Amino acid sequence: MIDTKIAKSHRHLVFYTFLMALALVSFSFLLQGNIGLNLADEGFLWYGTIQTADGKIPILDFRSKDPGRYYWTAGWSLIFGQGITDLRLSVALFQVIGLTLGLLAARRVITNWWILGLLGLLLLACMHPWWKLFDSCVAMAAVYMAIYLIELQIFHRYFYPGVFVGLAAFFGRNHGLYIFLAFFSLIFFIWFRQKQGNLFKLYILWLLGIVVGYIPMLFMMIFIPGMFETYLFGNVLRHFKNGFTADSLPLPISWPWTIDYIQLDLLAKAEYFFYSLFSLLLPIFYISTITLLVLSRSGDLRRHSLLIASSFVGIFYMHHAFDRADLPHLAHSIHPFLLGFMALLYTSFLRNNKFLKISLAILIFASTVFAVVIPSNPYIEKLRFKDTFIPYNITGDQLWLPKDLAAYIETIKQLVAKHVTPDESLFIAPHSPGLYPILQRRAPVHNTYMLIPTTEDKQKKIIKDLKKHKVNWVILSDFALDGRDDLRFRHTHPLVWQYLMTYFEPIDTQQLPSSEQFLRRKIPL
Repeated sequence: MIDTKIAKSHRHLVFYTFLMALALVSFSFLLQGNIGLNLADEGFLWYGTIQTADGKIPILDFRSKDPGRYYWTAGWSLIFGQGITDLRLSVALFQVIGLTLGLLAARRVITNWWILGLLGLLLLACMHPWWKLFDSCVAMAAVYMAIYLIELQIFHRYFYPGVFVGLAAFFGRNHGLYIFLAFFSLIFFIWFRQKQGNLFKLYILWLLGIVVGYIPMLFMMIFIPGMFETYLFGNVLRHFKNGFTADSLPLPISWPWTIDYIQLDLLAKAEYFFYSLFSLLLPIFYISTITLLVLSRSGDLRRHSLLIASSFVGIFYMHHAFDRADLPHLAHSIHPFLLGFMALLYTSFLRNNKFLKISLAILIFASTVFAVVIPSNPYIEKLRFKDTFIPYNITGDQLWLPKDLAAYIETIKQLVAKHVTPDESLFIAPHSPGLYPILQRRAPVHNTYMLIPTTEDKQKKIIKDLKKHKVNWVILSDFALDGRDDLRFRHTHPLVWQYLMTYFEPIDTQQLPSSEQFLRRKIPL
């Protein structure tokens, strides 16, 4: 009877937490779901979603991240549609799940619903850019599953965290690696502290769960011809060769003392300072916390389950934050830290010191707002630069876009409408895959997002595809990404550049940015 009441109470708790997450995400979507457009990363997801919904296979038929996110968004597109707002709505639904699990994790230390709501608002505000919400959602879900592993010390419970690792890898192999390492370390830590069960059997059960969770990817590699070779040689081995996040071009870590504050206004100074402060806070927090947990003699792991889970998950997610040390990657990785810091405020040595607890909470809240929320929140950006935003229609959805972006898209649409017939192929390179769905075109090449230097064989394949699809028109950019001349298209894809410069000529380029050209084949195919 008591167990039944406990189970019913737990179901109510989950339901009310879900409603809170749903309300917060709905508020966020209504507030800023129609602001801005990113032709690069957002366009990459948008194009991949449309292709997946049309029956194409991610990775195999077009360059993509791991398939899970595309099947999620493509599945919802069958209900909502294939517009940009429809895509954002499908990601928002995934956001509800991630935020719910993050709040359920936080419930281990927060019983007050108002405080939980404030934390939920902070977690939500840090979940940007929206097309990368899969990353922050999976990170929060990993913290919740780690708590599950800590609190329920039953043999068969090790299976389900393994399933989660496999599913996480289906959405992103980097997440699979981070969470694999986190749970591998956590299982050993639990066994070391409690000396219960056979460690080898626990790992076997956990590994079995990973295989089960990864079945969708295994199924694709076994039953879809060419998928195994493309995934292994075109993705996994390339990541190990160039660094596990090879597509994430490295940026140096910004330490507080390395920033030139002289040219910045007061708000920008605060933004840069607090952002750089996290470069120090994250490693200090995780390393010191895990060290204390390992050295501690307390056997009650349940009491500190949120702190333990957040620390073991977060320390591996630091790679994601620092591999390309910029604001978006910090935003993807900060949620385990925020949950762990909240747990720290409720530990025994702070629980009775109300002044210190409130002071630290305010410090982290303010730091997060200035470092992560203000600089790139779409609604705040629109408020700060309201005179530069105008309404603009994108495939039937009205968005608020910066004037220069709206003008650029309009120019491209007019050029294509004037010169390119509907049955002709159009090649867009290298950083604007979002133009394909805007123009309602399909890319003639496998790779629609050409960020990094490419081998000669792959460049020859691009040229072969351009000839195969009789491409007579090209929108070409030679922009120096990150201000690096070596990342211009002419240097990352020299053979393709040479081919285009030889067989194509520029036309009607006066209205385009200086780094872009609209090219026509000299002798049409």
